[in-house]
Amino acid sequence: MFSWFKKKTKNPEPLVSRIFPRIKHQNFISALTASPFPEDQMPYTEPLVGDLLLTYAFDMGDAFAMATRKDIASVGLMADKVREVAVANLKASIGTGGWAGDPPVLQIVLGNNFDACALLMDEIWDQLAANIPPEIIVGVPHRDVVLVTTTGSEQGSVEKLRELVADIHARDEVHGLTRDLLVRRNAKWEVFEKGG
Repeated sequence: MFSWFKKKTKNPEPLVSRIFPRIKHQNFISALTASPFPEDQMPYTEPLVGDLLLTYAFDMGDAFAMATRKDIASVGLMADKVREVAVANLKASIGTGGWAGDPPVLQIVLGNNFDACALLMDEIWDQLAANIPPEIIVGVPHRDVVLVTTTGSEQGSVEKLRELVADIHARDEVHGLTRDLLVRRNAKWEVFEKGG
């Protein structure tokens, strides 16, 4: 099993109840393929939106172990069900999360380095869409930062979001995600504006 987060437990046992989603930039896989990394130990990934990938990891108590396709199969999960199970585990672990900041830009807070995974929680975006017209624009510059604004704001909200995303992204190359701004349309994420 592929692992490099925190210290490793002795003989960890992956379980379905411990698989969680993780959001990564496509450079994550590029870095692994550029090194002499065994193909069968490559983390299982799915495209998410723009330059973001969805990966999975097993919570081993004091470590997260990235899940390979073989690891996922070993716990009895089919590829078409892993996202559903991982998101359900996330919701059971962190609840509904919360908010921080003031308009025109708010921040979604889930905690435990799961903030970027808010992109996977449909109920958050359905609730926001019902209350913040016309379109919600999101920035995910870091695994711990999800910023939200709307195209309906007259306070220069998209410009402010763009500046915050660029600033936060520039501060952390290790856990930085994307400079793209995203929009949710028809219950799916799209790139609203490519980052510079």
